[in-house]
Amino acid sequence: MRHPLSPVLPILLSLASTATAQDPFSAGERWHHQAPAASPWVPRTVGFAARDELVWGATGGVSLLDSRGTGVHAPRFHDALPTALHIETAAGSRTDALYAIAQYSAPTQYQKRTEVTRHDPLAAARGGGFVPSWVHDMGLLTAGPSRVRTDRAGETVAACVWDAATSEVQIDWLDGTSGALLSRVRLAGAALNGVDFAAGGRRLVVSAGLDLYVVDSITGVFHHEVLPSATHTVSISDDGRWLAVGSIEQLTLRRATPSGYGIVSTFPSAPGWIATCTDVSENARTLAIGWWDYVGGVNARFEVWDGRTETLLFSRSIPGASLQNLPGSARVTRDGERIAFGTWGNGSDPEVDLYARDGTVIAAVDVPGSVQSLDIDAYGTRIVVAFKDVHNNQFGSTGGIRLFDTGERSIQVIAPAQVGGAIEFATRMEGASVGFLLIGDRLPRAIRVGGVTGGLWLDRHTLAVYAAGADGNGRTDFSIPLGSDPGLIGMQVSGQAAFRLVGGTQLERFVVDPLVLE
Repeated sequence: MRHPLSPVLPILLSLASTATAQDPFSAGERWHHQAPAASPWVPRTVGFAARDELVWGATGGVSLLDSRGTGVHAPRFHDALPTALHIETAAGSRTDALYAIAQYSAPTQYQKRTEVTRHDPLAAARGGGFVPSWVHDMGLLTAGPSRVRTDRAGETVAACVWDAATSEVQIDWLDGTSGALLSRVRLAGAALNGVDFAAGGRRLVVSAGLDLYVVDSITGVFHHEVLPSATHTVSISDDGRWLAVGSIEQLTLRRATPSGYGIVSTFPSAPGWIATCTDVSENARTLAIGWWDYVGGVNARFEVWDGRTETLLFSRSIPGASLQNLPGSARVTRDGERIAFGTWGNGSDPEVDLYARDGTVIAAVDVPGSVQSLDIDAYGTRIVVAFKDVHNNQFGSTGGIRLFDTGERSIQVIAPAQVGGAIEFATRMEGASVGFLLIGDRLPRAIRVGGVTGGLWLDRHTLAVYAAGADGNGRTDFSIPLGSDPGLIGMQVSGQAAFRLVGGTQLERFVVDPLVLE
């Protein structure tokens, strides 16, 4: 069966004919969304959603933005949540897996109620309004903080809140589709510091004061230990087998056993440094650590290790100035090939750095103030950053979100897809005489095709292939018209590029997944 687009939507081929305001194959900022002075907000969390096609963040409410587009970027949908005191967001790869946890005065900020919500952009796109499709009340009043996490797809939600009255952390496991409470766990702990979810599994790590827990969504507490010092620096690998825990002057890497997690490696720092952020890739192939000089208060250092061999891959020191340059965000792609760090800033060096695993600097990004949160896409070629407009040590009530692209991908979607419009693709490979656009359903892993270099990431039974001559830069543009049928809303296609070169035909590894939302 061919892809649904191919029999009804004719392809329009051109030789680099689509005019765009920005070269999609150049590195730089793609778009920005800024808080207005009249209605200020500072975004606390941000992340990619729907196979990296959307951006979901806490922005004076919750906002859903397209990851495509250029320039000043308005949210596709926004829910103001006007009385919320604190909002965090989480998202999965499912289109409708957009979650938030918000706290409200009940009746004061010292007695807050906590709600978890799911928003469905498909329902909103079909005219239903961008309002929660379900609401889950955590069922307690507290002055304590809250966190929300989800698995990779967005099918299971873990919501955490600290009950100050009992010094316990409550974890509610929720069904992502219905919001039904699957199970509830209460853990003794003097605070709610760090939380991370094994996105491909069922395990949640919680740092609660001096208590460290790993909780299984079905069987309950799998691991518990008392730490020498409290930390919010915890990360669990995507497969749930590896656990990184930061501390003063060291970070430890643990591996799962049948009875818990045992320490297998210790990564020490110089005296006076503390691990402030970390992330570990699947199989602990890559371990990222952000260190802060808590004695001097201003210096930062990034380290990237091979967690399995305890080999230091690279280290970078960033001198501080008069303000605290605290590393607050670390992200590693699932394959461990790309690493991003975000800091509060020192007034001169960029606040965001993207590295290859060998230490090559891929991108250095300057934002106006301190990074609050960041995320990278599956390939490590795009970064979305939430920031405050001034340094975290300075008073400020506004911030923004920016998306940056390294320009490395050989296929780009150059505008959001719209019903009655078109899906605009561009492909480029230096030296190519012909560009091919392949559209079909994604496969979990690439397959080999005889006579072609590279792997095919699309199902051959759903494949539609289009070709056109490339220009002098190896670029070809494809425009696929979309009909006016509202039933196309929610359709997500997958596209891959191939090129005819002097030595034969080459399939590229990048896949894009444009989503029709309007």
